[in-house]
Amino acid sequence: MYRITYWLLYGHYSYSLALGILRFRYDFNNHKAHTTPFNTYYSIVMNVLTLTTLPWIYYTAVHTFLQNERVGRLVLYVFIATKTLRLLAVALAIIYNWQRRYEVLTVIRDINHLRSDYFARFRVPSEWQRRFEMKIIKNMLSG
Repeated sequence: MYRITYWLLYGHYSYSLALGILRFRYDFNNHKAHTTPFNTYYSIVMNVLTLTTLPWIYYTAVHTFLQNERVGRLVLYVFIATKTLRLLAVALAIIYNWQRRYEVLTVIRDINHLRSDYFARFRVPSEWQRRFEMKIIKNMLSG
């Protein structure tokens, strides 16, 4: 899988690390997922920055929205409700992902073990491999 799918997945992995979404590192050479103190602290800092900048973005969006005098009250209430729900969703997602950190690592290790056992016993036809890679590309582009 060292074609375009490898680079798409590696780019997505690097982007997730930079944003602090991933709280672990994955060694592509050894196919192992592990945590590091630096990665944990970096994720904490990025998540705190995310949670502290969201209210500021919320305030500026509502303040800009209120400067328009032609806005009705109903539109204002819907706007505030959607912004509040978005703020709560991000906060809940961050908290939920921190709680499931080790579960995700366990799942990755189990999938790697299954993959190595399965591919050692059964060879995957190149047509199936190409379909799988096209599915990854379509999901990345649509996402």
